[in-house]
Amino acid sequence: DPLAQQEYHQVTGLMVQIEGIEREIIRKALHESGWNQTKAAKSLHLKRSSLQYKMKKYGLARDELT
Repeated sequence: DPLAQQEYHQVTGLMVQIEGIEREIIRKALHESGWNQTKAAKSLHLKRSSLQYKMKKYGLARDELT
């Protein structure tokens, strides 16, 4: 079904964009907190474990150059 395929690709594209935005927000919070995960998680209203999961998901590490 071409319409179903088009909708799937639109949703998939949207998810990629949302994940990119989420990654950047998390990276910024980590940078602003001096990479203190507890402070960054609190500023994002996340549990520290949730932040760590998302950091792993998005490949965010303190030694990255961005």
